[in-house]
Amino acid sequence: MKIAVFAAMWVNKAFTDFNFPETSQGIFEDAPSGFINPRLLVKAQLEIFLKNKGVVVNDITDEITYENECIKIDTKAGKTFRARKVLIAADAFTNSLKLLDKKLFFRLKSESTIWVRVSKEEAIRLKTLPSLLYEINTPDIQNIYLIQPVQYPDGEYYLKMGANMPDDIYFEILEEIKKWFRTADSSFNLSKLGQALTQIMPAIKTKECIAKKCIVTYTEHGKPYIGNVNSKGLYVAAGGNGYGAMSSDALGCIAAEVVTKNVFPKEYDDKDFAPVFMI
Repeated sequence: MKIAVFAAMWVNKAFTDFNFPETSQGIFEDAPSGFINPRLLVKAQLEIFLKNKGVVVNDITDEITYENECIKIDTKAGKTFRARKVLIAADAFTNSLKLLDKKLFFRLKSESTIWVRVSKEEAIRLKTLPSLLYEINTPDIQNIYLIQPVQYPDGEYYLKMGANMPDDIYFEILEEIKKWFRTADSSFNLSKLGQALTQIMPAIKTKECIAKKCIVTYTEHGKPYIGNVNSKGLYVAAGGNGYGAMSSDALGCIAAEVVTKNVFPKEYDDKDFAPVFMI
């Protein structure tokens, strides 16, 4: 893997589909960096889990109790499970469900994204486009991320872009999150994101821009919370800080070590991921 630092003129020259201000600087990370397909990632993770004699239960629970030195989990379908140790990985919903004795310190923020539909020919033309993290800070938009067009289950090709916006919403309770995903207008930042895209990629040929909703979970120290949260065998892995998907394999390995062996891998310290609780 090679990492190089460039001035804007060299970034624009190396990647002609991008257009950055002359005062910009860029850091380029060569292969195997790139992007992940979350659907294929989850599929691969589940296949590995099953090969290691894991059992997948596609059910819902929103509460756990303690019974005879075990953690008891009752599901919506009427099933009951008991375990000595349980790992909760509910991220933005961790505090909203009856899972913890006390709440973790989280900041939950709405995230505006757009899916930009392009033709198959345009997707092929942009197949070498690197993933982008753009640390921009203007009154209208901050911290852009962008991923080259990929094919989705509907057969269409979409470029995905997201950013922090001044009118993003911070959530306090579960009902606010539900309202955001179910009924909130997701198009109010569409024009700003579209304008930002055309400034970064002025030559892109788009067919349609679709607004989408997301949520980001921020922790107190900027790193995920991984560790035990009580003396009864309950553990947590939550708080991606915007990097959860791309880091999920590594975070899962750390959490597995902690839950099964009660120790962190030697490269890490438990203080790096210590859960922080609300006062």
